[in-house]
Amino acid sequence: MIVFYYGRTALKVGALDLQISVAKLDQKAKLLLVSVGGGAAVFVAIMAITSLSGMDFILAVSISLLVFAVTGTLTALKVRIFNYSDKIEVRLNSVFRKSIHKSEVLSLDVGPCTGHAEGYGYRIMGKGGRGFLVGGRTVEIRAKNHVLIASADDPRGVIVKIGIFDETISDKL
Repeated sequence: MIVFYYGRTALKVGALDLQISVAKLDQKAKLLLVSVGGGAAVFVAIMAITSLSGMDFILAVSISLLVFAVTGTLTALKVRIFNYSDKIEVRLNSVFRKSIHKSEVLSLDVGPCTGHAEGYGYRIMGKGGRGFLVGGRTVEIRAKNHVLIASADDPRGVIVKIGIFDETISDKL
């Protein structure tokens, strides 16, 4: 990968070739988050306007803006899966990332479909499991010491592109 710097901005050339999946939050989840987050922010803002006392007003407006910011961040969730020569890397908005060396991978499989009940974002699951979820279809990567479940736009395509195993892909969809 070649990296060009322009001021403080880095332009990475070649990284897109390694990206094999981008899964985004679905429209229903975005609508739910905007409804709940926006409703909470508006409620706090109305409470701030009705109180009109100095510090209470500033605190309520600050909380309202924070709720808007968190809601905006959550609606922009993306899970990206990268296939390098020696490892598989999963990223959630470039904040959380997990790499698994291909030599440690025991199996690749189509995982369960996820939604509101499983939650969104970086999830800690039992027995060393981690999840990078935005809802919808997933890929399950089993390694020696842990399991990684990642949302994928096309789970079967991800498994084929990683290409570690020649076995048939199970059909859990």
